[in-house]
Amino acid sequence: MNDWKLEEQGLIVSTNASEYLCKKLVVTAGAWSAKLIPGIAQHLNVTRQVITWVKPSDADMFSPNRFPCWMIATDRSGGSYYGFPILPEHPGALKLAYHFPGEPTDADQVNRTVTEADTGHLHQFMKAYLPAGTGETERSKVCLYSNSPDQHFAIGNLPGFEDRVCIAWGF
Repeated sequence: MNDWKLEEQGLIVSTNASEYLCKKLVVTAGAWSAKLIPGIAQHLNVTRQVITWVKPSDADMFSPNRFPCWMIATDRSGGSYYGFPILPEHPGALKLAYHFPGEPTDADQVNRTVTEADTGHLHQFMKAYLPAGTGETERSKVCLYSNSPDQHFAIGNLPGFEDRVCIAWGF
């Protein structure tokens, strides 16, 4: 969805493919929510976050039937490290990331280059807390968080469009 507007005949939703007419609309646009929902820009913090996949020395130890999804926060971390067992989408690689208030960014102008500074602390964390999960990086990528200032999400009707447009943002 690129845009939407209320016309006499209903809501017009514009996409790259076409325009669509609908009676009701649910907008769940993540980091692009502020661009599509009037008036929420000051209530949405879009941040750059890095996730990475590492190849542990003993992949069997981190299979879904032996290792859970996990989250660890320490007194000094300022956030929470989290990860997932080795899943079929990334065979042989353990996914991990750091949940914290990241670098503010614009959803359309994100720095997608992953640096050693982005991943180095992840490897240090693994060495300290999950040493068997330490290994070479298979891949890393940048994703986006879109949080409200108080870290609570918002779901409800858009003021002025109460019976027509429902919004969900800040996850």
